[in-house]
Amino acid sequence: MKFETYIAQAWTDHANHPQQVADGFLNASSYVETAEQLIQLVGLVTHVMGEHLGMWTEGQALLEGFQANTSFAAAAGAQNAIQRSLAVMKIGRSESPDMESFSLSDKIRVFAVTASALSGRDVDRAQECLLKALDLARHGLDGQDPASRVLAVTGNNLACALEEKQSRTLAETEFMILSARTAREYWEIAGGWLEVSRAEYRLAMSYLEAADTAEALKHAQTCLEMCGENMAGDLDLFFAFEVLAKVERFRRNDLGFKTARDSAIQYFEKLGEDDKQWCEPALKKLTV
Repeated sequence: MKFETYIAQAWTDHANHPQQVADGFLNASSYVETAEQLIQLVGLVTHVMGEHLGMWTEGQALLEGFQANTSFAAAAGAQNAIQRSLAVMKIGRSESPDMESFSLSDKIRVFAVTASALSGRDVDRAQECLLKALDLARHGLDGQDPASRVLAVTGNNLACALEEKQSRTLAETEFMILSARTAREYWEIAGGWLEVSRAEYRLAMSYLEAADTAEALKHAQTCLEMCGENMAGDLDLFFAFEVLAKVERFRRNDLGFKTARDSAIQYFEKLGEDDKQWCEPALKKLTV
């Protein structure tokens, strides 16, 4: 099997079948033909074994196996990726890895990835890790530093996870907002208008979950304005109107809700079948 085929299928399957994907990791290194492919595999292993399964010890053993038995692990980039992921696994199981040899960027990435991995199991520790990453990044990161993108992705993922919690404490709600704001701040550095507009969507959703309608409305409108100014595609316009409709319904603005909902429906009808299938659950929530 070609590595590209394996990695694409594994990412497709991992959310619904994480253990099945994990069971395939023992043979996965046999598909690797370059150091870059090994780096991709390390990222997948870290995500599945940490965030989805919480199997920190088993994840460490897999990574150490790659390090010992894969010739491509000697490449500097691959070695750095493995070392970062080993640190994530150790922190995940409450150990304190030696991080003195890591660069500042690598330290930020370790704590950010660990925060994401812990988000579904230990919100307090996840917040602690994110705050450590943000403290390290306080002197500024540029768009070329991969830590900027990692912080943006982590912030988004944490906010999403916390939005979906059925019952949040006040501390968890504050952490949700911090996470969404982190995504917005670092997509401004690491991304373009599209990523920033989607971060505005995330902020609107998080503030809506926090019942702060003024902030939710502000960010929903900013998301829509950015999509309009940059001639966004139908998919992003659907979501921009979807979140605005949610906010207006929460505000009991019937006219605003109906106008935004109808626009969301209009853009939904323009989507391809795959996107329609993905967006249909969101649309149904606006029509019940």
